[in-house]
Order: sequence, then C-alpha cells, then structure tokens
Amino acid sequence: MREVPSTDLPILRLLGCEVAPLLGAGGESRVYALDEERILRVYNPDITPGFLKRRHALNERLLAARLPIETPHVFSFASDEGVCHTVEARMKGRDFSHVLPELTGNRRLMALESYMEVAEALSRVQMTGEAYGELVTDPPLRASRWTDFLLERTYATLTRSRPRLEADVPHLPEILAFYERQVGRLDPHPPPCLTHGDYYPANVFIGDDGLICGVGDFSYTSLVGEARMDLGGALAFIELTESYTPEDSRVCGAWVTRRYGKDIKALLHLYRLYYSFYFSYCYDSDPQAYRWVLANFHRHLENR
Repeated sequence: MREVPSTDLPILRLLGCEVAPLLGAGGESRVYALDEERILRVYNPDITPGFLKRRHALNERLLAARLPIETPHVFSFASDEGVCHTVEARMKGRDFSHVLPELTGNRRLMALESYMEVAEALSRVQMTGEAYGELVTDPPLRASRWTDFLLERTYATLTRSRPRLEADVPHLPEILAFYERQVGRLDPHPPPCLTHGDYYPANVFIGDDGLICGVGDFSYTSLVGEARMDLGGALAFIELTESYTPEDSRVCGAWVTRRYGKDIKALLHLYRLYYSFYFSYCYDSDPQAYRWVLANFHRHLENR
C-alpha cells in the first residue's frame, strides 16, 4: 500500500477510517478507497473553488443525461482547513489500461470496439446554446466558434511549450501552419456536444462481460466540442497504454471508418495534432506523454 500523506490523515479519520488504500494520485487529487462502494478524493491546494464548482456541475449533467455507462457521482463535498475533498461513488469494473494486457483474440477485439462505441456515445450529451471550449478549468477558455477555440487553446499552450518544442521538433512552424490551415477548413459551428478530451484506457472502466461500463476523470480537458473529437482521442491515446500493439490501432481505426467512411481520417489526424500541441507542456511532468507528442509530430513530417 502506498504511503498516505500526513495532510490527508485527519480527513480519513473524520470519515471513520484510520487506513484506506491509496488508489491513485495525479496533478489534481489523491484518491482513496473508503469501501467497496465509495472513494475519497482529496484535492491539491492549487485546485480552486471555481474548478470544483464547474466539475460538480458537469458531473450532475452527465448523470442527468442517463448515458448507457457509469459516470462520476459525488455524494458529498467539504473543505477542512482549506483542503477540499469529495466522497464519490466507486466506479464499477476495472481500469481498462490494467485489463487490456490480459486480453487476446476476440476478447481484445470486442473490448476495443466497445471502447470506441463509448467514445462515440459521450457525444450524445448535447450542449446546445453554450459557447465552445472548456467546462471545468478556472477560468475556462471559451469561444463562439469551434475553430477559434481550437486555435486559441493551441496558442495558449504554446506560450509554455514552444521553446522546448522548437528544440525537439524540426520544422515546427511548418506543422503549425498546416494545423492552422486544416482548422480553417472545419465547420466553425458544429452542433455543440460533450467532449471528454482525455479519453483513453486509464480513464475507462471495463466490466466482467468484456464491455466498457464506465468513464471517469471528466476534468480540465473536458469541453463543449465537436462530436468526433473523442474518437480522435481514443485512437491517439491508446498508443500510451503499456500493452499497445499496432493491431489495436488497426481495430479501432477500422471501427471508425466503418461508421464514418475513409474521409474522416484527415479530421482524426487534425485532432491528433491538437492533442499533441495540448500536451506539449508536459515534458517534465509526464515524459512518456511528451515522447508520444514528439512521435506524433515526427510522424506527421515523415508522411507530409
């Protein structure tokens, strides 16, 4: 069991727990298993009340949408000595990124196709009348045109990552110019819908039947966006899983082209570039993700 930070012990004791397994920790929070039905999420000090308010509103909207899979459900929220924490329902199923290495043959094929089907299902949450852009960040970046949001978010990220990227990626201005041209060809006003923005196996749960049963971690990446963006994310992010094989990309890509035709490939590549720019700031915090970013840019240059 991983060591529990001393700052979290008083909160666990308030909830009647002297010991609780630490399930995970990231840039936003630490998550503990209180029992089989509940988790405790303790937020880091830099998480603002505005962020938490918007995240709670998004989770409530997801529950109201009655999706065919489980989404986060918050039972209670509190702040003790400035430390914010929530008690939430424990997601059913298992972390898909942990199960995927166990799957072979038809079981793996079925799970991957279910993974893509759920990515598509998220876009059924309509966000009619809302500006495009971020749902949870504080303050959120929003725009009246989808194309404007894509460019503004990319430029904002590049203010942090561009010096490092320019050293690591030859012809970065050429890649950015291509991206800008392709964004300019998109419909600026697609039907606004929910986009998870970080849809990959570690944020997805799979049931004993081999089908995806839940999606978690709707957070700073979550958007009012375009319906096919999470399909692009699902295809791109699966490459970050430990047991990834090129056959996984073939299966997921074949599912998309059966549904949408071969012409969707250019759009999915554009969204891969968006995510590559978006996560380009993580060169210190997540070296594996940064290597994936560089691989995407280098592959783009090779295939131009």
